[in-house]
Amino acid sequence: MASSSTKKRKSKLVFDADKFISEEAQTRYHDSVVKRNPIAERGLCVMGVNWPSIQNNFRARQWDKFCNQPKAAIIPVIREFYANTPEHNNRKVFVRGKWVSFSGRSINQFFKVPDIDRDEYTAFIGRQIDYQEILQRIAVPGTQWRMTDEKPITFPSIGLTKECKAWYYFLGARLMPVRHFNDITRDRAVLLYCLVTEKSLDLGKFLSSHIMQCSKHHSMSLFYPSLITALCVAAGV
Repeated sequence: MASSSTKKRKSKLVFDADKFISEEAQTRYHDSVVKRNPIAERGLCVMGVNWPSIQNNFRARQWDKFCNQPKAAIIPVIREFYANTPEHNNRKVFVRGKWVSFSGRSINQFFKVPDIDRDEYTAFIGRQIDYQEILQRIAVPGTQWRMTDEKPITFPSIGLTKECKAWYYFLGARLMPVRHFNDITRDRAVLLYCLVTEKSLDLGKFLSSHIMQCSKHHSMSLFYPSLITALCVAAGV
């Protein structure tokens, strides 16, 4: 005879219309999203950094608020947000009876940074990239790419210059979330290169696109929990 707990697991979930946009979203929440853990964001005290070039770079980007230590995230809300994100309406997500915008413009308004219609980062990744040039700019001499099929894949973060290590800490904590900092992937190296060479980046557009990516990959950790919590609070959740 099946146990009562087994019967409960097999029974159909009662649809919670206050939390989910659809029954599919609720199923997605219980089947995958609830098993995924968030990566906490961390701030960077620019005034405590010993490189004036980093301080000037952040000021030029107007990233003062973005550098601040973020407030705590509300994990159940984050998971509900990601469960509903695949059914977004023009980058607005249903969260507990409210519609929360994660558009690039909304995120830029939250961080008080300007919209950049044609940023240099987007243009840079859209052309052929010289990965050896990137390595020479951000790493100490002797650092080499790990190659697969003659294509660069990663290199050890110990090879970064001291200045770029500070940048990479911030990159992995706020822009391209990562749990382990031992290796630097190709896409993170490109972003790091664009940051240190002062190429413009539309912050909101970048974060919004990565929220979309995170919602599509069920094996990923959950990105930007503090930002999403703040957007939800601003929307009245």
